[in-house]
Amino acid sequence: MGGAPLSDGGAAGTDSVGGLSVVSTTPKDQAVAVERDGVVEVTFSAVIDQASVTADSFRVEGPLGAVAGKLTVEGDKVTFTPDKPLSILADYAINLSSHIRSLTNAALSEYELEFQTRDGAFSKPVRVSAATAVNFSMTGLVWNNPLGVWASRFE
Repeated sequence: MGGAPLSDGGAAGTDSVGGLSVVSTTPKDQAVAVERDGVVEVTFSAVIDQASVTADSFRVEGPLGAVAGKLTVEGDKVTFTPDKPLSILADYAINLSSHIRSLTNAALSEYELEFQTRDGAFSKPVRVSAATAVNFSMTGLVWNNPLGVWASRFE
């Protein structure tokens, strides 16, 4: 939804100074080529009440539904670490509900942002066999064509 509040918020019992807001996010809204093994970080305008951050109030959703992971609250920052790498070239949404509150009981207006993961990651080649050499042979390719028969043998 463009990294913006979904409503004005303002639930009863909010802080008289004002509501809680999102200051920054990683990844940014509408980001593309996001690393598949990265974390999601949201920094708020005030210190967060740890009890208000749950899998229901801070959701990361992908093509297969809710993403499993660990939520960590440290001061004004909430970090979500997925249990496994995100899917390749997939769209994800981060949904924050008004149940997230500061220590002074200020409520967050509902907030949503979206991003897309990259197409994979380059890494060091991995040996797939303990053998020092591998014999490879491909035998028999016969093709009938209008001009005759073509056959080959590779070893």
